[in-house]
Amino acid sequence: RSAGTELEIGTWTLTTVFTPKDTANYNTATASVELTVIPNVDVEIIWETKTPITYGTPLSVDQLNATANIEGHFYYNPTYGTILPAGRQKLAVTFIPTERKYYKNQYMEVYIDVEKLEQTINFEPIGVTQEGDVIELIVTTSADLPVRFVRSNEDVAVIQDNIMTIVGGGTAVITAIQDGNENYDTVSAEQTIEVDSELPFISIKKVGDKAVITFTGTLEESDDTVTWKPVLDAKGSIEVDFDVLSKKFYRSVKSVAVLSEEE
Repeated sequence: RSAGTELEIGTWTLTTVFTPKDTANYNTATASVELTVIPNVDVEIIWETKTPITYGTPLSVDQLNATANIEGHFYYNPTYGTILPAGRQKLAVTFIPTERKYYKNQYMEVYIDVEKLEQTINFEPIGVTQEGDVIELIVTTSADLPVRFVRSNEDVAVIQDNIMTIVGGGTAVITAIQDGNENYDTVSAEQTIEVDSELPFISIKKVGDKAVITFTGTLEESDDTVTWKPVLDAKGSIEVDFDVLSKKFYRSVKSVAVLSEEE
């Protein structure tokens, strides 16, 4: 190669030949040397700061999207599809150039904020309550995490685990709380119960060929006041057939009423 020649990237053999002026007494000499031409660029990875995501979002090309100024392959840690816990998390990438003979592998880290996920909560209605009632409090959350209960008035209700016992008259706010964890936000729901201890426990009123039974607490029925069975799906009030030829007893919590021809 002559002086001024621009060599392409790669390894070249440069050869020189020396011809002496006195060719009668000296032989021509030849010498060679290898020369490696490397790229005149530095490998650069571009990976911008990541937009926050919500817990439960799998990693995708929206987060794992580094680029480089030369051709090569990216290897991420964590990989595609990973669900990260909430908090500030590290993402890393190793870039391996296609032309590994001339470029070195590159490594880069960025951070992403994973926000806690909001929960939803469903607190089933408590319904009508009366002193002496024992009620199961039923609550579910979207994260299926344990729930605790608090009440505002201990003279009205006491709660053990998810069982509430009505102990007196008055007003109380019953709150179901899921405290959240490292991945879920806290969520709560409340209901207000009003207990009037002056209300009758059970009453029966004849309406045409039906009888309307109004009650609080669990309703049971009997033909002889000895054997009782619960009236299924009865809540607050219920209509029953009125039969003037028979007598049936009903009770709820503490009181007993009789459905008969005299009603």
